Amino acid sequence: MDIRSLRDSLSNIDRGLNVLQAMVAPSSNGVTMVTAGTSIQSAIDRSYPGATITVEPGTYSGVIRPWKPVTIQPTSPIPPGRPAGEGPVIITSNGPDTVHVVGPDVNLRGLTVKNSVPDSQLYNITGPRCWLDRCVGLGDPINGQHRGIAANGNTCLISQCFIDECRLVGRDAQALMGWNGTRHLSVFDSYLSGGAEAVMFGGADPSSSDRTPEDIEIGRCTLTKKLTWYQLGVQIKNAFECKNVRKLYMHDCVLEYAGTAEGQGAYPIVLTVRNQSGTAPYSTIEDVLIERCAVRFGGGCVNILGSDGNNASMIMNRVTLRNILFESIDPHGVTKGSGFCFLIQHWPDSMTFDGITVRGQNLTSGFYVVGAGKPAPARMVINNINIPAVLYPAKIDAGGAGWAALEAYMPDLKLNVVGPGATGVPS
Repeated sequence: MDIRSLRDSLSNIDRGLNVLQAMVAPSSNGVTMVTAGTSIQSAIDRSYPGATITVEPGTYSGVIRPWKPVTIQPTSPIPPGRPAGEGPVIITSNGPDTVHVVGPDVNLRGLTVKNSVPDSQLYNITGPRCWLDRCVGLGDPINGQHRGIAANGNTCLISQCFIDECRLVGRDAQALMGWNGTRHLSVFDSYLSGGAEAVMFGGADPSSSDRTPEDIEIGRCTLTKKLTWYQLGVQIKNAFECKNVRKLYMHDCVLEYAGTAEGQGAYPIVLTVRNQSGTAPYSTIEDVLIERCAVRFGGGCVNILGSDGNNASMIMNRVTLRNILFESIDPHGVTKGSGFCFLIQHWPDSMTFDGITVRGQNLTSGFYVVGAGKPAPARMVINNINIPAVLYPAKIDAGGAGWAALEAYMPDLKLNVVGPGATGVPS
């Protein structure tokens, strides 16, 4: 080996030692203190893996990138329960992601994150086993924010968090979104306020089939928007949307507000299979249960698309909506909308509506089915459905109206309707 090669090798060794020293740098009792005016990122870099980094109250500028196992939290105790505004430790930046979690086993507790660039994300999670506990994400109060949390890591818990002002004019924005590697995601007791969609899964193609969003639970959360956003021209679509997801359970949530941006019909819940960019023919929505939820303020209830009509996809399968109350559904209200309670296109298979109540006005159709003239191979259960009196309780696009027409069109349909909509006579 010549001198130059030896020198290069020694330089590489020195760089490796510097990285190793940063990973195992000593700290007192596994705790690293960050005082006002110092750097949180420097504390991450010099801490032991598994250390706790405590941060004094104050505002800290700059992007942070947790790249190894650490816990970051305020020095003061974190109050129990979901926060409703700024906490004592505020992290701000003008970068693409204020907090980008790339390492494993990162716990963020009681932090408030902001970003002055509207097109940015507040939290970007790509590392495995991340926990956001009682954290806050606040979009720019004037210009909004593109996304609150991008949850694309394997195994993530989001508990008692508050995400707000994630909205934009002329562009989609979400409080929470996952599309590439979202696995084993649990979201509990959180407030998620997003413009186009409060929460969304899919919307961009994953890099491979095994990175399709899967095994997700959302419980006791509020998915909402601000009423004032309608006057600001914010792009508003729905409260909850899935385009590509497997094994999802949503329960005991409140879902509010929808709109007609980009041709949507102001359905608060949108379940539409989409191979978004044409590179993911495995896209699907399957094994989904939504139950015990309150849904309000829309021009319709649910938009369902069984398969992508533009790009090859799988067929939606085994989706159940159970014990859900839809209130203040009115296409003449602030949300506008279609006036259809349930729009069904490109037949899903094994779809169940059970224990559904709709309260609203100015509605034209209960179940509006697109696909007349073709046999309906799908298995569907419509049980204990209570809808208001409408012009057409069931209507097949250009192919008949009424429950009898729907039963004739769907030989495997199991139907039980109660309430005014059972006859379809408008008041």
